[in-house]
Amino acid sequence: MLESSSGVSETLRVRTLRQSLARCANPGSQIRERYTRSHEKEIDMNFPEFKPADKQAELEAFYSRHKLGRDGRPTAAWERENLTTFVPAYPLTLAFPPGTQVTRIRCHIKVADSLARVFEKILEHYGSLEEVKRARMHLFAGCFNFRLIGGASRLSTHSWGAGIDIDSEKNPRGAKHVESKGMMPMAVVRIFEAEGWKWGGRFTTIPDCMHFQATK
Repeated sequence: MLESSSGVSETLRVRTLRQSLARCANPGSQIRERYTRSHEKEIDMNFPEFKPADKQAELEAFYSRHKLGRDGRPTAAWERENLTTFVPAYPLTLAFPPGTQVTRIRCHIKVADSLARVFEKILEHYGSLEEVKRARMHLFAGCFNFRLIGGASRLSTHSWGAGIDIDSEKNPRGAKHVESKGMMPMAVVRIFEAEGWKWGGRFTTIPDCMHFQATK
């Protein structure tokens, strides 16, 4: 085996380089590795193999109970432990205020791989960024946001970064879904549901067609 002047074998250097390139080609592996290192066990990040019901106790058990600071919001330590960011397959724009570009999405580490695949499949379905924009699927209305469900006394799935909203203007909460009026395309709904996400347009109480969440 050849040794470099620094005492590190060329074989080891090549192996390390290959591993680095593999991680760059598959960003999701970095998420899995970081989660595995911090929790000392392997976790499959893919839905729909496992996920909680939309109940406070199950959400806390699966996504982790929040540790709150004096300001009543999750601590920086909790966020470091449970949240991550990823670059979506195409550039997004904030739905409000309009015009602000979004280059990264912050979400729970357990849903990051799945959500990244969703955006990849949306782009694949429409074929170009121009068509994605025509369908208004670039209008990002939020993911991680520690807050209560509107009109309720329990936390939203957004509080764990396990919910995401798209095109809030055309899909206001409470509006019944009518695709012909420019509301959420059913093709996008099917993409999310194939990944195991629940669509708010199917809520039996108050429909929320902009919303998708990683729950049963």
